[in-house]
Amino acid sequence: GQHISLTQQIEQAVDTFQLITLSLGERRANRLFAESIFFLSVGSNDYIHHYLRNASGVKSLYLPWGFNQLLISTVKQRLK
Repeated sequence: GQHISLTQQIEQAVDTFQLITLSLGERRANRLFAESIFFLSVGSNDYIHHYLRNASGVKSLYLPWGFNQLLISTVKQRLK
């Protein structure tokens, strides 16, 4: 299947939130988001492609645990 990077997926989610906000207005959208449950999944391709295949050279910079933390912090920062 098609590979969509974690960054692209987050950008698409942000775009969707913005469209909902434009459609409902900020107050209603914020209420909807506050009452919503969001599911985030980091697929094996996010890990395998970047770490195990060393596609972006990160293997020389991070041990496995450190790379896991990098993925988590990236998601947290992008969703703020």
